Amino acid sequence: MNVRGWRRWTQRNPISATGIVLALGLIVVCLLAPILAPGDPTAIDLTTGLQSPSFAHWLGTDELGRDVLSRVLWAGRLSISTMAVVLISCVAVGAVVGVVSGYLGGLIDNVAMRIADFFHAVPQLVLALALIGVLGPGTGSLIAALIVTGWVRYARLVRSLVLSEQNSEYIVAVQAIGATHTRIILRHLLPSVTGPMLVQVSLDSGATILAIAGLSFIGLGIQPPTPEWGKMLVDARPYLGSAPHLVLPPGLAIFVLVFGFNSLSAGLEHLLRPGNNTISNEMTKK
Repeated sequence: MNVRGWRRWTQRNPISATGIVLALGLIVVCLLAPILAPGDPTAIDLTTGLQSPSFAHWLGTDELGRDVLSRVLWAGRLSISTMAVVLISCVAVGAVVGVVSGYLGGLIDNVAMRIADFFHAVPQLVLALALIGVLGPGTGSLIAALIVTGWVRYARLVRSLVLSEQNSEYIVAVQAIGATHTRIILRHLLPSVTGPMLVQVSLDSGATILAIAGLSFIGLGIQPPTPEWGKMLVDARPYLGSAPHLVLPPGLAIFVLVFGFNSLSAGLEHLLRPGNNTISNEMTKK
């Protein structure tokens, strides 16, 4: 990685760099929720409902007396884990479809791209809502819906990159020496698409966090009593004026993560821009 180029970008974009640092810090804190959370996020104590932030409850309590800090941390842990499962699955499916389609071409390419065109033609959120409506609300349905609607971007991206690379001199050379299709795909084509894929993943990370929170906000995502940022926001709406401490923590957490991931995407795109000594160039040399 071009460390000098990254340093220049952070100096020119201090707000974005700060967003990345805050997002990384929030991710670490949320993943350590079993250690850092002060209590059980689902424990109900009606005698302590709607308490303001204090030494006993740093972010206060909700209407059922549940510790807001514990709920924010555990909700973040679940959202980040769900996002990771969705993106890893989307990348895996999309990369396989894109590489095979672009490299082999012909009937396989036509069939794969027609399927991709169908999913691409329907807005992702609309299709996700339809799938969850069929499967029923819940974490599993949420993950399945986001995977089914999210792999297409990666398949189309990888296919376009493979089509641009497969006629390059080094690919023709390895074909001439008798390299197998599997070796060409795994050793040469996939590494060449890693850079753009990293940019897309970082950009989709923020969108996936928003999708998880949005679907949970309308009751189709992660179900109670499991804490989730979107569900925390909808539960806090009746108390927006009297207990703003219920809205601010989950809202700020969503903002920090989305802004951080988008800033990371912009930074990676700058580093991977043609002409820079970047990850993609170093991988191409290999």
